[in-house]
Amino acid sequence: MSHRFLGSTTLLTCLFFSGQLAADPAQTYLEDNGVVTFDTEVAEIPQGWTLKTELEGYKGAGYLEWTGPNHFASANAGQGNITYHFRIETAGNYQVRWRNRIAEGTSNTESNDSWLRLATGSDIADEEALSGWTKVYMNQIGNWSWDSRTVDHVGNPIRQYFTAGDHTLEISGRSAGHAIDRIVIYRYAGVNYNTGTFNSLPISATITSDGSTGGDTGGDTGGDTGGDTGGDTDGDDRTNAELIDDAAAELPNGECTGNTLALTPLDDVNVNTDSSQYNDDATLVLTADDSYALLKFDLSPVPQTSSAVLQYTTTANAGNSTLNIYLGAHSLWPAASVVAPDPMVQIGSASGGWPASTPLQSSLSRELLTAEMTTLMLGISTGGDTLSIVSSEDAELGPRLLLSGDTGFCTTWQANVDALEEAETETEPKTDTETEPETETPVQEKTDSGSFTLWSSMVLLMLAAARLGRRRVLRPSR
Repeated sequence: MSHRFLGSTTLLTCLFFSGQLAADPAQTYLEDNGVVTFDTEVAEIPQGWTLKTELEGYKGAGYLEWTGPNHFASANAGQGNITYHFRIETAGNYQVRWRNRIAEGTSNTESNDSWLRLATGSDIADEEALSGWTKVYMNQIGNWSWDSRTVDHVGNPIRQYFTAGDHTLEISGRSAGHAIDRIVIYRYAGVNYNTGTFNSLPISATITSDGSTGGDTGGDTGGDTGGDTGGDTDGDDRTNAELIDDAAAELPNGECTGNTLALTPLDDVNVNTDSSQYNDDATLVLTADDSYALLKFDLSPVPQTSSAVLQYTTTANAGNSTLNIYLGAHSLWPAASVVAPDPMVQIGSASGGWPASTPLQSSLSRELLTAEMTTLMLGISTGGDTLSIVSSEDAELGPRLLLSGDTGFCTTWQANVDALEEAETETEPKTDTETEPETETPVQEKTDSGSFTLWSSMVLLMLAAARLGRRRVLRPSR
């Protein structure tokens, strides 16, 4: 493996102003209370990776960006390999997230992934099996994100079982322009993820090959320049209910931009499934007594997606409730004669600590969304506190879906929209305004002329018949 020694002026300058040295690749990070945290900067950077500081909001001395060629094929994984060592004190099921960003271009499906290998971990039942190098990707533009998933169009978490002892995590280049800032390995059953908490985690203590130990070697003394627009700064612990970042908030409703489509509901109401009583109010109130919020979306023209996110805004403080999101059995509501839909299958959930007047977003299982009229049902688990969110009467804070796809997603969506509109136009009957215009000849003149011609023809036929009849009568018999 070829390496590039940490000797460039830019790199030395970065380390000097950070007030710290980059991490020693030979040191081992120690798990504490179910968490291992470390920056990606290393003392010796392999060819293809570049230590940079251009994108604000990074942690530590900077971030690593893959500036080498694309290595999309799994057979080419392992180029620019960096190995990190960590020690697990408590064996268990752990998840890996890295703080990453699209550093090049404006597409959320390009420059958005790198290769990861957890050679010392074991697969977990009902979790994505990892075999060697695994593609890990995200789909957010314009901000640092802890979003780290695998399997295209599915988005499964990166999870492995680790025994007590020493383990390794490796990264290598895949997409040029993908930046990785920090990595966290955490025991997800006991550690609740949220952006703010993970952004403020201290770097784990270390032990080197000679047995010496270190403290917070990474810190945030060098480059945290305030670019975390999407962090959970209020300190509440939430799961799958993150603050909406600026880039997502600026996406216009009803438009597809950067391969992400923002859709507002055609209708939203409160309903009690026992009584089928629909209430169209400015606030959608969720309680744990068969009361749901119904959101209707037209997904007919939407092509295959790689991620789906529901955005919503809370209206009042609530305790530790669990929000469950289901697909409804039908979308025929809100006609009074139609029985309310039942929740058919769960496609997402979120929990908190729910702060008042806060825009949040939760990821959904996009593979369960189909190209048809679709109803999402929002409800609270039994025993949970009431949760209220803003309805679509407020165009700015009301709920909406963000659907993202691969390159060409927006082009395909627009083509599907145009085709549906054209089909509707062709099937519509002509109205009075669509009849052909009449000539300038007055209607009465046309009628008189037509009548005269008709009567003249009838008289001539009658005369001809009379002559023929006389001839037949006068003809002598033979």
